[in-house]
Amino acid sequence: MIRLEFLRWIRSKRYLILILIFSIFSLISTLSSYYSKDIIEHLGTNGAQIIMPKVTWKDLITSYLKSTSQICVFVAVYIVSLYCRFGENESEKLFYKTRIRNSGRVLFSKLMVSVMINLFAMFIGALFTLYIIWTLFDNFDFEKTIVTFFIQMLTFTILIIVGTSISVYSNSPFFSAVIMELFILASSIVQNIDVIQKWSPFNLLIPNDFLNEISFEDYKKQFMVLFLIFIISILAIRFRPINKLDISFRRKL
Repeated sequence: MIRLEFLRWIRSKRYLILILIFSIFSLISTLSSYYSKDIIEHLGTNGAQIIMPKVTWKDLITSYLKSTSQICVFVAVYIVSLYCRFGENESEKLFYKTRIRNSGRVLFSKLMVSVMINLFAMFIGALFTLYIIWTLFDNFDFEKTIVTFFIQMLTFTILIIVGTSISVYSNSPFFSAVIMELFILASSIVQNIDVIQKWSPFNLLIPNDFLNEISFEDYKKQFMVLFLIFIISILAIRFRPINKLDISFRRKL
């Protein structure tokens, strides 16, 4: 079944959209951050001298993390949720309604392949960023960079699963993508509140603090919450009865 889902992804060309988005955001965010001073000077400042701090390799990584934590999450959740819907035609809908008692097995196959495709797209984006940093800077901390990318990819993947679980119950990929984006936006607004900062897993979407000398112990609570919502989302998908799913394509979103 996993092989079949891979073939469906390949035939639909949706994987190209994800790879393209991550690649474009990687190039734009890193290069625009590195050449920000030149860009501002080129736009003209009426002779005023611009004093900007020297751009470091950490600035480029932070720029990449921030750009992918917004639009890329929305697009990824929408595409995966859309792909994980049941039935692309009437015969397939009838098959799911009459032959499958629980949606978990089918959804897990779809979700597993979707996660792997997204991880590959994120890997391509991170690889582009890593290459740009390597060419522009003589020295950077490779180990901390890899750890930072890994944490973002882990958080990104779990948020995709959470968004998919919302879509399974709402039968609306667009709605689930909007909900996830609103959660991220709300988290960024209230992130300075101490209690929320300590517990919010959305802060792990931009884990640029790991580029510095910090301990994982400082983020233990955020990882615990992230793991908890992952378990809840998996269980929600696993035990969603197929006969209660709205396998209707009247709504295109």
